[in-house]
Amino acid sequence: MTVPMMKTVNLDTDELQGKYAESVASWLLDAEEPFSSWLHEGRENAQTFVNKLMNQRASLRWLGRVTVGLQESTPIGGFIGISGKQMQLCATSDALAFIRAVPREQHAERSNRFRDAYATFPSVPSATYLLSHFGITPSVRGKGLSTPLLKAFLLRGAQLGFTMFQLNVACENEPAIRLYSSHGFKVDHTFSIPKTSMQFHCMRLAC
Repeated sequence: MTVPMMKTVNLDTDELQGKYAESVASWLLDAEEPFSSWLHEGRENAQTFVNKLMNQRASLRWLGRVTVGLQESTPIGGFIGISGKQMQLCATSDALAFIRAVPREQHAERSNRFRDAYATFPSVPSATYLLSHFGITPSVRGKGLSTPLLKAFLLRGAQLGFTMFQLNVACENEPAIRLYSSHGFKVDHTFSIPKTSMQFHCMRLAC
């Protein structure tokens, strides 16, 4: 299969963020599923939370961290790549945002759910480049666009000086696992979200 041509744009200005916000929203939550809908007790709640964080600079999901893939001039998906050091700061910010968004009477239960879930996620070394979000726009899925987009992520990391890469992927997402494996990622270990059936592979690549 011929690999489609693609270019990328980093959303590092307010103008670009406004231009591509809608297209990013179409895949950003999907990149977190099914975890996000479970954490927020429904997809609608999860979507509201993610949409809010897209406009917060301290958040992992801030639009300014997104790299969008373009085929000709059409956005086809994108990714968020972030260093382990930045990830730790963003995780703290997003945890506080989560607590603030929860009704007061649910603070204890939801806070425990958040804490227990994220405690199972693997740590990310400071010098590692994490693929925190990766997705294709729904209307163009199944057209071989994941491969050039993943190559763009690896190139971006290399340009920033990283030689270690990491990602988490749902064990049931076999197409994604095949994609990552074909680019050299290997399963480091598998972890589970407490009190759920969700399992994820932590995959790493050393270049």
